[in-house]
Amino acid sequence: MRILFVSRNSSHAKYYRKLVSKLNLDAQLHVTGWPRLGALKHTKNLANFDSNEMLAHHLLRKKARHPALFSSKLVCQVFRGYLKVIETLRFLKFIDLFQAEQPDKMVVWNGKKLPNQTVVCAAESLNIPVMFFENGLVPNTTCLDPKGVNYLSSLPKVPEFYLERELSGVALAAIEQAKNHKNRTSDSAEVALPEHYVFVPFQVPNDTQVVVHSPWIKSMEQLFWQVMHAIDELPQSNLKVVFKEHPNWPKKFTHLHKAHDKAMFANGVKASELIKRAEATITINSTVGLETLQLGGKLITLGNACYALPGMVLPANSQQQLVEQLKEINSWQPNTRLIESFLDYVNGVYAIPQAWRRADKKHIKAIEARILGADEFSLQNQ
Repeated sequence: MRILFVSRNSSHAKYYRKLVSKLNLDAQLHVTGWPRLGALKHTKNLANFDSNEMLAHHLLRKKARHPALFSSKLVCQVFRGYLKVIETLRFLKFIDLFQAEQPDKMVVWNGKKLPNQTVVCAAESLNIPVMFFENGLVPNTTCLDPKGVNYLSSLPKVPEFYLERELSGVALAAIEQAKNHKNRTSDSAEVALPEHYVFVPFQVPNDTQVVVHSPWIKSMEQLFWQVMHAIDELPQSNLKVVFKEHPNWPKKFTHLHKAHDKAMFANGVKASELIKRAEATITINSTVGLETLQLGGKLITLGNACYALPGMVLPANSQQQLVEQLKEINSWQPNTRLIESFLDYVNGVYAIPQAWRRADKKHIKAIEARILGADEFSLQNQ
């Protein structure tokens, strides 16, 4: 089997080089670069390339990162035109490359960001199967999925699938060990938290989780105000909201820190501590949601999430639905058997062991089995 890894010259490329050297497969890495003039002969293939959605998503990501610059319609139009030319040439280049190399499978990271999204389009137009890498859903793991990542993953979205499974003692033990680790005394900064609150973690605003998989919440400012407006609609409620900014986002939201008398920010407190003491966690689709389930907390999801199963979470697809879910949160109880089985499956079957930055022999062996379709997860999904 001939495997082609595609990446920019980044930390992912370094990881792929390690895999290429260790896998018992005919594998190679192609680092994306400049267009190929010879690829212009494939212009007939452009009928299979629709860049509108990917360009729109990329512009949203740029607006989130550089709001002042991309508030200009002229800048957006010029940038979009430039991108369209570049991605069209990139598509033709990879049509040319794939026809020359004839890979049996192509592997990329995420697949919903440029330039990889264009590469995926080229592969799919030639019926080349694609596999998608992403950071693991649970700590110290990696995702490698033949369908997609995050909400687009191959994880079954039917509760009955998990409820009918026998639990794996090994996977559950690992989950319990992580849970106990998170329950240790926190060394976070001392902050006076409200007696009754819901916890709302911010996410990276230009990440695909927000840009692609969040139908009605498109910014952290909107997240803040939608939650606070919902809190204001609760009758005679002493419920407060504790927010936490994402540590990987360089910009601060100080303009929101004192914007509402029932809201506060606890950026110095560990998420696990905030989860444990909260009445519930509200998230778009963050991995903090999975952490909440692991720690036994109640969860409300506002976006599309692979873990948003009926009985595990309360979904809210509008502000009014968020109000209704907040009214129900005290009386509602999640299905703990379903949560245990879901986490057991994710940790014991779906996840590739070990984070990709610390790939060891076990990790590489699991990657090889997943690519070959020979592991338990792949065999179940044939």
